Amino acid sequence: MFASTKSLHGNIMGQILVNDIGYTHFTPMKAKSEVPYALQEFIQDVGIPSIIHSDGAPELSKGHWKELCRMHGIKQTITKPHSPFQNRAEINIRELKKQTRRLMKATSTPLPLWDMCACYVSELRCLTAQPLYALHGWTPFEMVTGNTPDITEYISFHWYQPVWYHDTTATIPKPTKLIGRWLGVAHNVGQAMCFWVLTSMGVPIARSTVQPITDAELRDPAFTTLLEIFDQSVIQKIGNNSITDSDMAFEIGSHEFARALADSEDDGHYSPVDPDATKRDVDDFDEDVYDRFTSAEVLLPKGDINLLPRYLGGSVIVMGNLLDATMRIPS
Repeated sequence: MFASTKSLHGNIMGQILVNDIGYTHFTPMKAKSEVPYALQEFIQDVGIPSIIHSDGAPELSKGHWKELCRMHGIKQTITKPHSPFQNRAEINIRELKKQTRRLMKATSTPLPLWDMCACYVSELRCLTAQPLYALHGWTPFEMVTGNTPDITEYISFHWYQPVWYHDTTATIPKPTKLIGRWLGVAHNVGQAMCFWVLTSMGVPIARSTVQPITDAELRDPAFTTLLEIFDQSVIQKIGNNSITDSDMAFEIGSHEFARALADSEDDGHYSPVDPDATKRDVDDFDEDVYDRFTSAEVLLPKGDINLLPRYLGGSVIVMGNLLDATMRIPS
């Protein structure tokens, strides 16, 4: 995954490792040559995968990467050339891009923080239950590690939230309680509940002495002025805080399928075939409606009528799309 903006840490791309149940591991990188180190980081933090399926890029099939796979007994398979649909990482890249972009838009996050936001989003994806049968109601984190996740660090604050942090270097008469912006959990730093905080100088620092700003303080005009001064200082140090789709122009690859995949992202726009139709919300359906769809059966055509498969005689094997099939929904 590539970015059009260099991050504060000098990253311009990232390597994504995913599995079939939605576990996502994102590693920011400065160059393609760092790809093997992303695999090494995954092995250290998560574990050794039994098999890796990737495209045929040299950095993913030769050199140090190939040596790591051989050293750890990892079987590697390659997709057919010009067949990105054979790699489920493509879809996860699209979803990671989409969620990162939307979160940065909603919070007016400066563009150079895209790598930290992408890491935060990938961690949330691992800790979020998804409607996949293979998960059985668990999160991807539980299925991969076997441990129940502790989400305390993630529910205490939200991305780019204004917070108070303690400045240990401040001396009299300078204040020790300063405004910052929350940038996620600081793993491998200190003990639990240690977070990355953006300072007014545009530098992320790790702090465990972080407190949320109260609603009363947010309504205080004096604090609002201080927060505006803080945001202006950050913009001056690291760049513009506005974001558009073109600003976060991540690229999946150079082939036409990848470009079409990137162009086909759903950004919330809905164009029904029927001009008078509207997109129904999940709250528009009750339990009875879901029960009816759960027990729905496929009707297959026979002559001029549609019959259930059990009335057609023998076994029914359907190959390809059910272009001529309809559904019978119990009333």
